[in-house]
Amino acid sequence: MSKEMATVESTSRQLSEVGNLLDVNSYNQMVRVATNLSKSSLVPQNYQNHPEDCLIAVDMANRMAINPLFVMQNLYVVKGKPAWSGQACMALINASGRFKNVRHNYFGKEGTDTRGCFVSADRTDTGEHIEGVKVTMQMAKSEGWTSNSKWRNMPELMLAYRSAAFFARVYCPDMLMGCHTDDEIQDISPETAKEESDENLRLLVEEDSAPTEQYQDDLFVCEDCGAMIQPLGNHSAEYLAKYTEQKYGRPLCSECASKAKNGGTE
Repeated sequence: MSKEMATVESTSRQLSEVGNLLDVNSYNQMVRVATNLSKSSLVPQNYQNHPEDCLIAVDMANRMAINPLFVMQNLYVVKGKPAWSGQACMALINASGRFKNVRHNYFGKEGTDTRGCFVSADRTDTGEHIEGVKVTMQMAKSEGWTSNSKWRNMPELMLAYRSAAFFARVYCPDMLMGCHTDDEIQDISPETAKEESDENLRLLVEEDSAPTEQYQDDLFVCEDCGAMIQPLGNHSAEYLAKYTEQKYGRPLCSECASKAKNGGTE
């Protein structure tokens, strides 16, 4: 047996005795496990010599009752956020132990907008047959997902990945640990995110019955992210800077104002 394999098997055994990061003894044990994993050449390269990243992977694996290597091989950072690989959702559904006869079901004519897929399964405790959200190419086009070339080049695979993600999000969301898949994050364009933030700020201003008088535009900087505050609708950058400063105690751009409105969460 190679040294790397011995290290992985040893850390897997240690995990059975690990609790959580809030317990001092469990934390120390996790640190040792993470340190050992970071020295192995079998873990993905982005985890090698990074025990702090391995520690997060070990904690997630422990909470999900799965092998830490699975987390390391299927968890990526996309646009600054942790995301599961497309194929991970189906594996997580099966790993939950709550379902049997889990399968993908395709429908509609291949190559048309009616083509779609959904995941079906039977609950292991009650035998109840359940079906996930039906994902179609029409849905992908309507939501703007097809701007991602994968939807054009491998639609069958993308339908399978997205339907599995939707099933997991509805029937076993805890297995996703609050993370989206890498393809879901990539399908959310910066333009779409900005449009949503702008709309949120516009609604916020309207809710407070704010006046619409114009101001002379100047350079105003968001105190949270450092970006320039841009005019929005009938409101100048100066007006928005003054409005958000009065509302939140600091000048904010539309995106940061939306986050502040929601309590600082994205």
